[in-house]
Amino acid sequence: MSRLTPVYAIAILSSLSLAACFGSKTDDTGGGTSTTADGGASDAGATDGGGTVTDGVTVTDGGGTVTDGGGTVTDGGGTATDGGGTTTDGGGSTDGGGSTDGGGTTDGGSTASFTPTMLLFEASTGIMRHAQADITAGGTSLGHQMTIWLVNADWSGLKDSANYCTITFDTDGAAPDTTCADCWPDLAWSVDSTTPYTTDGECAGLDPAEWTDDVGSFMASMTHGYGFGPNSSDFHATLEKTYKTYWAEYENKFISAYFRSDLTGGTDWTELDYGLVYEVDSTGSIVTDSTGAETVLDAGLERTAPNGYYASGFYYGFGL
Repeated sequence: MSRLTPVYAIAILSSLSLAACFGSKTDDTGGGTSTTADGGASDAGATDGGGTVTDGVTVTDGGGTVTDGGGTVTDGGGTATDGGGTTTDGGGSTDGGGSTDGGGTTDGGSTASFTPTMLLFEASTGIMRHAQADITAGGTSLGHQMTIWLVNADWSGLKDSANYCTITFDTDGAAPDTTCADCWPDLAWSVDSTTPYTTDGECAGLDPAEWTDDVGSFMASMTHGYGFGPNSSDFHATLEKTYKTYWAEYENKFISAYFRSDLTGGTDWTELDYGLVYEVDSTGSIVTDSTGAETVLDAGLERTAPNGYYASGFYYGFGL
């Protein structure tokens, strides 16, 4: 896959809660590492995040998706016009009069039922004294993870598993990555073939010609990385223009999430998204206020990484 260019698609936040912004880590019914009980506001199609999201991506060939049952065989012995390939036997026709399969699996060369149009990255981890630590919310461990999201234009939210495929890496104990120059010291990690992973959603429907027969193994065979740090001046200015009236509330709370991947340029780090740091007490438990809302630190002002639970959004991504 050639190097991809970021496509920015922001959903405006109306809440800084862990669940509303990035999903409840204690409910995994929506798939991946971030899910919410109400569909969530942490996806690029948020219904309760206060904004409308467009991804600005036009897919000209559908990535090999067969749109009419596998293509029409024009002469019983020639080409399937939209199935993605050429057949030598007319797609299974025995009399030169037409196709007998109509399923898109034998005459066009493609078995894809799910064609993603956006590639997103998400990460979260707990930090105490500049090292990974087990952070809990309501007695439940939040863990450490990086998720690769493949979503299509019909994706409506975190529980719309028919329109996403996620590959989630369990990064507990992942090797530190010192190559992220803009991340806080000790706050970047590598993800590679030794990192355990799970998949969810429509991964089995991906085109094997593009993503292989096992997208999880395919992704795990590559090297990825994620980290956290302060906003660059350019990214800070972009967020300020985007959030406008919300900016006074968010300005000092936003941090940046940095990612690198063989999918997007290998060793090059991208300041791809923003995140928040949730306050924790000395035992590693998320701190809440009198209303039960999690406390968000003004981490954007910090020169070094504070203790807390770090969670990126996935409002920004790459068009496929």
